[in-house]
Amino acid sequence: MKKLDDLVLERIKEAIDPYCSITGEQLQKISPFLEVKSYSAQQIIKPVNSEEKTVRFVLEGKLGLFYFDNKKEICDNIFTSGYLAFDLLSYLEKKVSSSYLITLTPCKVVEFHRDRRIEILQKVPEFSELSRAFLKREYVYAWERIRLLKKSDME
Repeated sequence: MKKLDDLVLERIKEAIDPYCSITGEQLQKISPFLEVKSYSAQQIIKPVNSEEKTVRFVLEGKLGLFYFDNKKEICDNIFTSGYLAFDLLSYLEKKVSSSYLITLTPCKVVEFHRDRRIEILQKVPEFSELSRAFLKREYVYAWERIRLLKKSDME
């Protein structure tokens, strides 16, 4: 696999700098395990009733995580440039979920497949720090969303 270009790695580094001290050189070591992909608008990336096995760092575009509740479509989350787009609970619990992930606009993402986690940890121990940093970032983002939702409910 080829390495990611420096601009892509710089975007990833900017996103996680507040959460860890990984260097550009360490990111270069990780880059062969990551893949840049482009998707057209309205493309289903994770189908309904499937398990999430991929984490996507959004470089360009918007994706949405949706589910159905009593035949009504509910938007659970919108992911934009600089954020991770994936079904967090399905990924962490390694379980099928009823959510689906779809591109809302044309998108360019960096993908990491969970099946490669053991291999990358053996070859690049720094990946553990990167993984934890993104998880911390996702929790901060989730709490901010909850805070904003509670605030809008009060108004």
